[in-house]
Amino acid sequence: MAVSTTEAPVERAREARGDRLWMVAAWVAVAVAVGGHVWVVRSSLAAGTPSFNFDEISSLMPGRALLGLPTPNVGGSGYFPLSAILVAPVWWFTSDPTAFYRATLVISLLLGLASIWPMARVATRLGLTTAQSVTVAAIVLALPAHAVQAEYAIAEKPLLLVVSLTALAAVRLAERPTYGRVLLLSLGVALTYFTHARMITVVLAAFVWLLLFSVRHLRVGLVGLVALVVLSWAARTVALHVILLVSPAGFLQGNGLTSVLTSLRPGVLARTVLGQSWEQVVSSFGLAPLGLVVAVTLAVAEVRRRAAGPALLLLLAVGALFAGSTIDWAQPDQLWPTTTRVRLDVWIYGRYVDPLFALVMLVALAAIVVGVRRWQLWTGAAISLAIVVATVLWLAPQAPTGGTITPAHMPGATAWWWALPHHAIPTGIRPTFTNDTRFWLIASVTALVPVAVLLVARRRAVLVLGLVLALGTAGTVAANVASTRFHDIRARHQPLVDTLRHITAEHPDTSISYFWRCSSERRTTPAGRNRYAWLLLPTVLGIDPRADIVIACPAHPAAAGPGAVPLADVADVHYQAWVRPGPLQDELRAEGLLR
Repeated sequence: MAVSTTEAPVERAREARGDRLWMVAAWVAVAVAVGGHVWVVRSSLAAGTPSFNFDEISSLMPGRALLGLPTPNVGGSGYFPLSAILVAPVWWFTSDPTAFYRATLVISLLLGLASIWPMARVATRLGLTTAQSVTVAAIVLALPAHAVQAEYAIAEKPLLLVVSLTALAAVRLAERPTYGRVLLLSLGVALTYFTHARMITVVLAAFVWLLLFSVRHLRVGLVGLVALVVLSWAARTVALHVILLVSPAGFLQGNGLTSVLTSLRPGVLARTVLGQSWEQVVSSFGLAPLGLVVAVTLAVAEVRRRAAGPALLLLLAVGALFAGSTIDWAQPDQLWPTTTRVRLDVWIYGRYVDPLFALVMLVALAAIVVGVRRWQLWTGAAISLAIVVATVLWLAPQAPTGGTITPAHMPGATAWWWALPHHAIPTGIRPTFTNDTRFWLIASVTALVPVAVLLVARRRAVLVLGLVLALGTAGTVAANVASTRFHDIRARHQPLVDTLRHITAEHPDTSISYFWRCSSERRTTPAGRNRYAWLLLPTVLGIDPRADIVIACPAHPAAAGPGAVPLADVADVHYQAWVRPGPLQDELRAEGLLR
């Protein structure tokens, strides 16, 4: 039926108002996402020093070594080097580790925020306008699951950008299968692996998907398969070589996988599956299950067309990465350690899978905008409710709610850190709103609020998205308090660093070594050595027992050399810095720096 001449202007005016509303929403969402990241990164910029002695320092050192600059060895499991390579050129402009770290944080933050563009381009393929696409993409970035990572110079920010670009490459390949587009997809998947070793599961998922893609597009699919294998092999080969430049032990993250798989117990795995599922529910404010339901619907439609599309690739990648993460932590000595500190974050670990769940959240928000189907909404809500109920009634009473947390490992759930007890508590306590395990119930109920609003206001997309953005912003502000405290404690200044910097400035040829192993009954790690290796740059921390200054436990043979005298400042509770006999010792004694 034709629209009357009086109705047409009214309809056009309504559409214009809608366009203006979404344009305003896009600007607000982007501003909030940028503001949240800047708010989070402030404390790290002020401190100018890493808080992760393994994750950050081990990730940044390889870039320095690749430039041919003198670089100390570091301890760790080995971290794949794309993030280090991206920021390595900063070393050409400064030799100060503080300036370099601050520049790295800014670059990492900008790379993370740049993910808005490819995410928005993916969202347009789901039926959204440009303004709507930018809005939902920015909301995803504003959530604490992603904003909290701005505090740290680790791989997560570059990884999110690479994952988003890879998703866009998959969408474009599905639109028009060409050799160039399939090569871009294979390159993107290989780069995710080159960024983070855990992404090997995404490589496997992409391999399966390309096999299915080849059924309909044989030549293009085979080219993609060959490229994926070659590029992924090259990524691993180069990464392992780069790791060896700074870590003689090499790559250790995959060690023990066989024993984990052979000793896997269903009950332990069920706990990590439920715990990590709950973390994603609260991180997405109840909308991750809806995103998965919509993705399944799109994948089924693809299969009916006998096509392997981007929705199927997303489901394969998310499933593979989630399985890898839950299996990795499904170890009794991780959940119930007897020789190390008890951790809560390993029960609800989210860091590994957060980059891909960003795309799941994008799908959920896009579906809300275009009009989610009623059965999809109710199915997603039922899944969220089931996960929450099972967690509160079964998992929470078993978990060490009073255990330690690392905000970067469970960034989404850290929004409710204030509800955690500040002391160890016994297990077996079912959560209420007022007891020591209230964290689980408060986080669960809060996360279900957008779902409840969506159930009664399904067609009010702006209202629902505004609520998610508001809750996400509040969650980021709250999580940042915990993240800043973690950073301040872990990056606490030690006077010995200033003393050693003073010595190396006055005596540039001074050699310093650090030996981290102590007696067999005392548990020690290379974390302290990593920290001093970073803070003393450009002085290269060595392992020569005949160095002018040796940092070690008092009982270490290198520390107990004849005539060695310790500096007045100590490294920490275990270590001291010992000065060998000679002119340096005499001068330091004259300055009053020796004990």
